[in-house]
Amino acid sequence: MVRRLLCAQVVIQKLADAQAAAGTSCAGRVEVMPGIDLVLQEPVVLADLRRMKRGFVKVATSGVNYRLQAGDAATRVFVTYLRENLRGVAK
Repeated sequence: MVRRLLCAQVVIQKLADAQAAAGTSCAGRVEVMPGIDLVLQEPVVLADLRRMKRGFVKVATSGVNYRLQAGDAATRVFVTYLRENLRGVAK
């Protein structure tokens, strides 16, 4: 579970940094890790990102996703979770 939390936190930090650099406009394409981008179409606030992280951890620690051990796999699953659940993210 610690890996999933760390991976989610790294993604949140990258998105928050990109959003801070963009100011009041949207951050656009953010490279989460090599080969994995997240395209933000609207500004995203840190509170929404933290809420998404909590929701992901809840989902990831139950059922099939609980077996995610590799950091890269957990990061990919978290980015997919954000794409599906966060408003203002390109699908």
